[in-house]
Amino acid sequence: MKIRWSLFLVAFLLVAVMAFTFTGCASDEGGSDETTTSNDDAGDDGSDGDAGDDGSDGDGGNGDSDGSGGASSATYLFYSDENGDIYAVDPENLMSRQLVDSGITTDEEVGNYYAGTYNSANNTISDWHKRYVLYFKDGRIYKVSALKSDSLTPIQVSSEIGAIDLCDSRGNEDVANIDNSVFIYTISGTDGECDTSDDIVKMGTLGMSSTDAPKILNVTASYYERFIRSIYNMSDLSIAGFLMINLNSDLVECDTGFSNCITVKTSVSEIWSRYYVPNSNIIIVEIDEDIYTYDWTTNTLTSIYVSFSGSYISDGSAMYFEDGSKIFRINYNDFSVTELVDEGTNDIVGIALTNNKVVYKVGSPLGPASVMKVVPKAGGAATTIMTVESGESINYVYATADSHIYYTRGKALGHIKDDGSGLSEINARYAGRIRFTTTLRLYHDFPDRILRLEGCADDGDCAGATLKSFDAATYSNELILGTLPDDINNIDIESGHGNPLLGGWWRSSSKFTDDIFFVDVTKSNSLQRITNSPSLDERVIH
Repeated sequence: MKIRWSLFLVAFLLVAVMAFTFTGCASDEGGSDETTTSNDDAGDDGSDGDAGDDGSDGDGGNGDSDGSGGASSATYLFYSDENGDIYAVDPENLMSRQLVDSGITTDEEVGNYYAGTYNSANNTISDWHKRYVLYFKDGRIYKVSALKSDSLTPIQVSSEIGAIDLCDSRGNEDVANIDNSVFIYTISGTDGECDTSDDIVKMGTLGMSSTDAPKILNVTASYYERFIRSIYNMSDLSIAGFLMINLNSDLVECDTGFSNCITVKTSVSEIWSRYYVPNSNIIIVEIDEDIYTYDWTTNTLTSIYVSFSGSYISDGSAMYFEDGSKIFRINYNDFSVTELVDEGTNDIVGIALTNNKVVYKVGSPLGPASVMKVVPKAGGAATTIMTVESGESINYVYATADSHIYYTRGKALGHIKDDGSGLSEINARYAGRIRFTTTLRLYHDFPDRILRLEGCADDGDCAGATLKSFDAATYSNELILGTLPDDINNIDIESGHGNPLLGGWWRSSSKFTDDIFFVDVTKSNSLQRITNSPSLDERVIH
């Protein structure tokens, strides 16, 4: 059983900062292996995976490189293990870890909530920091403050006592009031099995006391993440209500208590909220593979594109998506749809954005993506900037500000600019990307540093490899962070927001087990081992 936490804001973030799962980041809108989010909604943006891909590993006391915002609130870093223990780590005192609780249902059933101060004028959130850890234990739900100034004593949230056979769960932060942040979870019914007709979906808020009962929702339990979407008021990023597909297959808009529901569309199978249009009440949503705009204040649904089946990304002024062999732009000023690219019989595989261009890969149907191209966001001729040999594939691709593009090809980690200059490849393994400034930019928030492992063996074993980071915006300022121990053969740093952070490294034995390491991506030789437990699997709480 894997429990997923996800949050809408990753729908328009480049990094998966506001999305979380119990074992990593997952977006409310999904993810792929690109810097865009696929139609499958599995983790990520633009969710890098971007998001999804990508996870929020904790927060230190770093100032903002862009000068917008002060130091982050001082917080603990957290991890759990397969015995059901949760630990807090003080970045200023790494070896003095504190046991928060023990006996949780499983170490996967843990997630984070983040907080900050929203500025609607420039669409940023300052002092973005981990605020609570939420977890399930003995059928109950608990939260623990992540602030170093608070107690680490767990607090029971809601009167729930029956969340033992937990099937699925997600969280949605209310940035205006953290206590109004919601958690929605599914428990199995009398048959004890998940994804069956008697499953029960419930909702609670972080501000609930131990005597407040969670609300049972009138929604299909199986894969319910495809049936509920939060509505956010873009003036303050408060949760204003929900879009939900009820048991009659009607898409309805409900208030924050899942009451007073108004029918928006009948005969609906699934819904994904894609992007919120800045400074408006408009949401771009995908309903049964068609794209619509929805004004949640007037309940107005307008179709703008049919039969969408690709990935997408936004820069705050437009949404870009690929559909088969074509790339389109949806303009936010009038919601017109403009075709930017048509590759004919070839397939477009994922898209990413630099400041002025759309980056994409091209391959033959069912074949490898062997060509990388760019097209101006404003329209114009597409340009080939890279081609690899027949049979090879350009894999993971993402872009940053100042025209830099990073990709993987075989055992190489590559860099090229969106004008075709600056091509460089080294024999290294991509190890993550981190956004650590404490002011979060909505819609297209580029990473600050990129991590790579140098010295891995041909079979992928990275024991003894060197972990490095470099500046993503300039492809410079390389730092050596440390060396992987000989008994650790790979790295698992969830890309996302926060520094310093914890990462999981795993060894191969009779089973794969993670140990916990600490790293500050801005400081040389900062890699430190926190645990050494060959027989115990441990997980960073993102």
